[in-house]
Amino acid sequence: MSLAKLPLRIATVLALRGRTWVADRVFDSTITPIETKIDADKGLPFIVVYTDASHGSDEIGRDLTAFRPDVDLVFHVAVATEFRGTESGTEVVLARSDPGFEAQLDVIEAQIARALQRDPGDWADLWRAFVLHHGELRSRRGASARKGSRFAAREIVLPVQLAADPEGTGDEYPWGTAIERFAAETDLADLAVVLRSFCDDGVALPDWAKLYRTLGFDAARARVLGFVTADGEEVVFP
Repeated sequence: MSLAKLPLRIATVLALRGRTWVADRVFDSTITPIETKIDADKGLPFIVVYTDASHGSDEIGRDLTAFRPDVDLVFHVAVATEFRGTESGTEVVLARSDPGFEAQLDVIEAQIARALQRDPGDWADLWRAFVLHHGELRSRRGASARKGSRFAAREIVLPVQLAADPEGTGDEYPWGTAIERFAAETDLADLAVVLRSFCDDGVALPDWAKLYRTLGFDAARARVLGFVTADGEEVVFP
C-alpha cells in the first residue's frame, strides 16, 4: 500500500533515457505485448519498467503507511535489429543474429545497472534516494521467431526496499525532492500536485492525532488510553 512505487518507476524511466543503447525508448508500465510493440516500433530496441510484487509491514503490525515496502522492480528489454553505433571512436556493428541479439541484451542490462548505480543525473540520484536497499538481481531470457517478428528479450527483476511514505508533510526527504522535480516537468506537473496533496495530508494535525493515526486505534480504544488535547479537553477524533 505504498505510494513510493510511483516515484520509483518514474525516476527509473527518466534515469535510463539516453543512458543505454535503447536511447529514449524507455517506457513506464506499457501493457502492450512485446511482439506487438516490436512491430509497432519497427523493431527498435526498448525497455519497459514495471513495479510488480510488493510486501511489508511496520514493526508492531499497526500502521499500514509507515513501513518501508519491499518491491520487485522489473525491466523488460527487447531487441530485434542489428546494432550500429560508435564506441570509443570506433564504429561497432552487432549482427541481426541470435548471438548479436544476446550480446545487445548483455550490454543493455549492464548499462541499466551502471546508470542507476553511478549516473550523477538528477533522476538517477532520486532513484538512489528512494531505494534504501536492493536484493539479488534475477535475469531470464525470452525470444520469439513467429512469422513477421523475430526478437530476443530479457526480463530483469531487482528486489528493492523503498523509503516509507511521508508522515504528514511533503517536505520530507526524498518526497520533497520528488515533488520538486515532478513539478519542473510539463508531463509530470499534475502528478506533482497529487503527491503534494497526498504528502501534506495531516500536516496540520496535532502530535496526539498523528500518534493516534500511526497506532491505527479505533476511537473507543484511543479514549480508553487517554488521548486528550493539550488543554485537557476531550479529543475529537479525525
